[in-house]
Amino acid sequence: GGTVIMSKKYKYLHILWHDELKFNRRYVEMLNLENKYFNIEEHCFITPHKNVYENLSEFHNMNLVKNGNLINNYGDLADWIFVHYISGCDNLSILFTKSKYAKKVIMRSWGGDELRPYIKTHEIAVTKELYRIVKNIYSFFYHKLLRKFRCIGVANIIDILDVKSVLGDKMDTYPISYGYVKNNNINYSADNVGENNDDTNINVLIGNSANPRNKHIEILDILSRYRTNNIKVYLILSYGAKHEYIVKVKEHARDIFGDKVCVLENYLELEDYMKFISKIDIGIIADTSSRALGLLFWLSFYKKKVYVERNGKIADGIVYKNCCPNYIDSILVSKFDEFQRVNNDELLKMKKEFGIHKTN
Repeated sequence: GGTVIMSKKYKYLHILWHDELKFNRRYVEMLNLENKYFNIEEHCFITPHKNVYENLSEFHNMNLVKNGNLINNYGDLADWIFVHYISGCDNLSILFTKSKYAKKVIMRSWGGDELRPYIKTHEIAVTKELYRIVKNIYSFFYHKLLRKFRCIGVANIIDILDVKSVLGDKMDTYPISYGYVKNNNINYSADNVGENNDDTNINVLIGNSANPRNKHIEILDILSRYRTNNIKVYLILSYGAKHEYIVKVKEHARDIFGDKVCVLENYLELEDYMKFISKIDIGIIADTSSRALGLLFWLSFYKKKVYVERNGKIADGIVYKNCCPNYIDSILVSKFDEFQRVNNDELLKMKKEFGIHKTN
């Protein structure tokens, strides 16, 4: 690894633009180790991030490159280009992606973020009106580029609805899973892991990460009405936000719930994560985008009650599949018994639609 072999043509080029290791490692590992399904000689990986490269350099055809428009710079290397986290390219240069390369691109949608360009305010004059104008103009050309791509990689119907709402019904989508488990001995059955919480507390999980879009502070305030009930609040704060925000969330949670708060600050391997989710009673996903679909999958798989934002993409997907969402704003008028009460028929429907890997 280290230097892209420019003279060789690959079938697949993978651009790892995301400066992280949780998802990148799973993905690269899968393509390298599952030789029954993939011929690794057909795959080439490039990343502009030194720590990503160093962590993954043990794998075949892993290369460190200088950042820029990597689609243009390395588009001739392969027949197909898988793009992960296109936001890793700077705003302006991505707009100049050549059409001959764009039509080769399969872009993975990361919680809908990649569909909505983010422009750093320091890059332009920061008056709100000018920012709005610039963003609208930029979005027009950005979406024009995305429509040239061969397709958008998605997790499930929630991603698909999001893609169609932004790019139109003609935009093709294709299932690309985030996850990969090397250990085939893991037993996924709910019976094996322990489907139900066996203590007297109602265990409530807020969000899938420390990302502020999980609205931890707001949800904690909403749940404060139950602070004298048998409730335990769980927070996954191992990644996704600056240290200051994490500290603020922890302090706020403990101010309200005291020792009824449990904070997870270390990354859990999949088997441990499964065991953790199996002991949760209620999951609350406040992000309005199509993030946290992995959490939705496992909560649905173990038939847990899920509360979602009324105007969010996840709620749209649940309704589309003729399931009945539990809305977060209903908590404000629910007594504790109602908050924790479950409808087993609905949980079974949610498992069928969102707790089993499906492509449509």
